[in-house]
Amino acid sequence: MSEDTFESVLLFWFGEQKDGYPIEPRGKLWFGGGNDIDETIHTSFGNLVEKALNKELIDWESTSPQSLLALIILTDQFTRSIYRKTPAAFSGDDYALALSHKCIENEWDKQLSFSERQFAYMPLMHSEQIEDQELCIQVFTQLQNDVPADKKEDAGGSVWYAKDHRDVIARFGRFPHRNSVLGRESTLEEQSYLDDGAKTYGQ
Repeated sequence: MSEDTFESVLLFWFGEQKDGYPIEPRGKLWFGGGNDIDETIHTSFGNLVEKALNKELIDWESTSPQSLLALIILTDQFTRSIYRKTPAAFSGDDYALALSHKCIENEWDKQLSFSERQFAYMPLMHSEQIEDQELCIQVFTQLQNDVPADKKEDAGGSVWYAKDHRDVIARFGRFPHRNSVLGRESTLEEQSYLDDGAKTYGQ
């Protein structure tokens, strides 16, 4: 399969799925990071990420729920790998956030698998707007309600992270761990928070 298709993005990210979840574990790919994974994503999908950021894949926005999701992954997840710890890591956030809202408003998220819905919502968790953070908690809570009984504990972990992100935004109005890379001056309270071992979420 060509790596310039939305199907190739989804197959790489989720692999084969059964009952709404990947058959093979994806935790390391999704949340583990590392140079090898970043390089693989850069080599395989770097060109596609650039096209997405340049709005050259705009037809993916309306082709299907799956194509929209692939565009979200390119601009919200792959950017964070390819451009890790640089300002460009966040270069797709506004676009990904708009796509996430579109997905939810059109109820396209309900046509995605359980695992796919998780990444359709992720731009909300990355937003520095409190309204997005509150919506993030709502949709992840709904996802937890929708998943099978044996997956509710795992889904609850996503709700916890959604609340954790919301609490940071409620406290500071932004993510302090981004300040250095984005050239923002930290307040005394933010610096104290950072010095106390604040999470950086891979960035």
